[in-house]
This record gives sequence, structure tokens and C-alpha cells, in this order.
Amino acid sequence: MTSEQKVNIFLTFDYELPLGGWRISPENALIHPTERVLQTCKKLDVPAIFFVDVLSAMQLIRWGETALESVMRRQLQISVGRGHDLQLHLHPHWLTSTYKDRQYTPSKDFRLADFLPYRIENMIDSGIRYLRGVGRSVDPDYNCLAFRAGGYNVENSKVIFSALQTRRIWIDSSMCDGYYYASDCSTVDFRDLPDLPNWYFRNGNIRKPVKGGIYEIPVAGKPKSLLELPSFVKRTLHPGRQPEVRGRTMHEGSRLSLQARWRKAMSARMLSFDNYALSTGFLLGILKYHLNRFPEYGEINLAVVSHPKSMDTYNFFLMEDFIASVRRIYGEQVRFMTFQQFAREKWENRWKKNT
Repeated sequence: MTSEQKVNIFLTFDYELPLGGWRISPENALIHPTERVLQTCKKLDVPAIFFVDVLSAMQLIRWGETALESVMRRQLQISVGRGHDLQLHLHPHWLTSTYKDRQYTPSKDFRLADFLPYRIENMIDSGIRYLRGVGRSVDPDYNCLAFRAGGYNVENSKVIFSALQTRRIWIDSSMCDGYYYASDCSTVDFRDLPDLPNWYFRNGNIRKPVKGGIYEIPVAGKPKSLLELPSFVKRTLHPGRQPEVRGRTMHEGSRLSLQARWRKAMSARMLSFDNYALSTGFLLGILKYHLNRFPEYGEINLAVVSHPKSMDTYNFFLMEDFIASVRRIYGEQVRFMTFQQFAREKWENRWKKNT
């Protein structure tokens, strides 16, 4: 990173319940750790961006869990009132899951791209309406303008991104260079993204930069070293850091080929507060690697991705220490901001049209 560069960091949190079912109450799984995110942001004077799993909220209403949805809605309204941001996150399996005795059994309909085009468009429209209803009840200028794919699944997504662009979604933050993940219901392969800090793309052609379209603000990442200790070893070394287990994932019990297992084991590390096996120094190393890749660019925009449902005492320590360290090391070269702040500055005329 050169002394002339400016960096905008977006602290993003996927606001979602445990996708494979919860082991404790939904309130303890999501509402309480999110409140701690808000408290930490207030202490550090930084804004958060919550990618809201809107389909879960709408499905809770259909299941008669209106009290829980009301608590979620109120927390999101409070977030907007404190200067935080809400943006679109879609996990479509909620719509085909079953529910009984306050427990749900998730379906395997995990990938949005596998749904019929009209259903994809309906989910996007419903999600935007929900967020606008929540956001504009507090801030009349609120805009839904950014998207993160559920499970980072953006392959085969021409319909998704064409619909998003038509509806004036300007930003995507679903990708991380070098990241690979596979399970029975999902494969994510970002090993050959454009060698750019940010780029525009159209119609789901995520690997083909163009002059206009949806703007990618990726999650910063770093290739995994062959000399790096495996994650299970790191976790074994730090059992006291382990967060409370609040739910199940969608990917438990997946059967993978040896090739997929190796690719997954060697996946790039995302910049995230979720992993209790990592240290502040390790996260700073991811950030430094990402910034050093692009010395010729005057501005770099990148995201940190975390999940309140996965955060506990050590994760919040990591969040505080990382942000304080970034400020100490980079000073005024770095800004922590929301997508709405960014859009107002970058696309003033488009912003005015959207409002």
C-alpha cells in the first residue's frame, strides 16, 4: 500500500439465524449477539452493514412467529437510527423448509440460481420492499442498493444480477478471490476472479470486467500457505476461544471427493471476525496482502464479512483489536463506512434518482 492510497473498509455482518436449525432460542442465536455488535460499533465509533436474510423474516411471519419477526424488525430499525446500514441477503431455502414446535427442518433448496426466474424476481422484489419498509420507517433517505448472495453462490446467476441491476442494486459483495467451498448443496469457486481491487460486471458475468453495471466490493482474502497449521489444529490449541454453539449449518454430513476436500482445505482465508482460531496479526496480514496486491490503484474498497450468530467473547475482542490496529497503522488513509455513504459520494446523480 502506498502513502497516497485511500482505502474504504466495509464492516459487513450477515444478519441471519442458524441456517440448518437452532440449538438455542432464536433470540439468543441472533438478537443478543447482534446487540453486542451494535455496542461494539458504538464503542469504536464505526458503522456496520447488516446483510439481512429477509426471507427468514418473512417466513417467520407465515409460520406465525410474528413476535420474533417484530423483535428482528425493531433491532434493524434501531440499527438504522444509529447510522448503520441494511442491505439485501437472500437464503431461499427458508421458503421451502418446514416448521414445527418452534423448530424448522431446512430444505436443500440452497442456491438462489436454481429457482425459476419469476421466483427469483419475486424474492428480490419482496426483499427490497421489506428492507425499504424497515429502513425508511426511520430514515426517509434509506436506499437498498447492495446485495450479498446466500452462501456466496453467484455462479449461473445471469437472471439474479440482471434482476438486481434492473432494480437499481448497484453493489455486490459476495466474492473473495481464491475462496473455495463445497458441500452437498453448494459449490463456490472464486479461484479465477479478475486481478482487480474492484470491478463492474453485467448479467452475472462476474469474471468479465466492463465499464458499467454492478460494482464488486469483494471480501479481502489471502491464499493459504502450505506451511500454515490446519484449522483443526489451531482450534485445538485455543479451546477457550470457542464460541457458544447456537445452531447447525446447512452443510453438515456432506460427502465430498478428495479433490473437493483438498481445494476446500487450501481455500483462501477470508477477512472475518468469525474464526476463533485466528489472531489479530493474522487478520492484519490478510488486509496487508490484499492492499499490497494493488499498489497502482488510488482507491481500494474491500469488505470484512462476519456473522453475529457465530460471534462470542473472543470474536468481539478480535473485532475491537483489529479496528484499533488498522487505525493505528494506516491512520487517515482508511475509512470505515457504509454502502450508502459510499454510493452518495461515488454516484451522486444515480443516488438522487433512486431516492
